[in-house]
Amino acid sequence: MNAVKCLTAHIKGAKLSTRDKSSYYRSAIIIICSIVEGLAYEIVRKNTTPPDHIFEDTQKYSEICNIKSSVLGTASDVHLYRRQKVGLKIDDDGATFARYNLFLKHHQIISSGQYKTLDWMRRERNKLHIQGLRKADVDYTKIKLKRAAKAISFLVNKI
Repeated sequence: MNAVKCLTAHIKGAKLSTRDKSSYYRSAIIIICSIVEGLAYEIVRKNTTPPDHIFEDTQKYSEICNIKSSVLGTASDVHLYRRQKVGLKIDDDGATFARYNLFLKHHQIISSGQYKTLDWMRRERNKLHIQGLRKADVDYTKIKLKRAAKAISFLVNKI
């Protein structure tokens, strides 16, 4: 991928500190992860049935009755729920990068190794949320950047 080569050449030529290099790599990895999630979404969309694009069956629970503890003489209220099987659509709240990855793996669109790469990317991206940082975040490297960039190639070939 030419953009990765350009960035790594720039970083090498600029003689940056390890911390500054990590900042460059982190930014590039965030962008690549966003692209990869978009590609995964598109592959799931193309491999599901319109117009609903249901990609997973799940259970939905809805409360139908709440009996107060004072009525029954029990220590706590009794709640009755109805369980319903529903199809999870790609535009529902439950449609996440993790679920897209599982869909791709279970439908054998990607290999187990490719799934591991996508799941690694999801975790890397998720730890970038600023509220989750507990220490200096400087462990982004050229190797991680190249690993992330490879995912674009194998997903583009699936579209």
